[in-house]
Amino acid sequence: MSAESWFGRWQIGRLRRAYTAVSGWRSDRPGYAGFVAELQWGLEHLSVERRTEADDAVFRAVLFGRLMVWIFRTMGGWFPRSTTRLFALATPTAFSFLTGPIRHTGKRTLAVPECRFHREGGQALCHHVCRAPVHRHFDWMRVPLRMEPDAASLHCDWRYGPDDEGDKHDR
Repeated sequence: MSAESWFGRWQIGRLRRAYTAVSGWRSDRPGYAGFVAELQWGLEHLSVERRTEADDAVFRAVLFGRLMVWIFRTMGGWFPRSTTRLFALATPTAFSFLTGPIRHTGKRTLAVPECRFHREGGQALCHHVCRAPVHRHFDWMRVPLRMEPDAASLHCDWRYGPDDEGDKHDR
């Protein structure tokens, strides 16, 4: 699913509104490019506390609001393996508008061959606006997600679930 799809355009619009409501700045650029510009502006101009607040707003928007975040957190506590598997299954459809194509490499592992967000936003945006906040949010939801980007190739490996589970669930 690309950013040009109706879902991608709709999601990018929702994420931009959530972010700019906190940051107070909106780019004149349309769509995905505008969203990346707003995130870069926030990285350069907002305090860490304000950026965290904006990240939280985007996270709630991408997961369809506070109620859904609470539901996912509850599911993560009650049914950690099932919730982890659900997120791993849904990720290629739900998040490829941000990253580009995502493919499964195991039951809880995925790969982004060349991350669009990293390519268009750069290393700082990848780390400070994507990787670190995603780790924090998914840990809080009790569905750990680890992203390991490669700056040279723009490849990114994703692993859902606790690291101590090893590969036994990926077979």
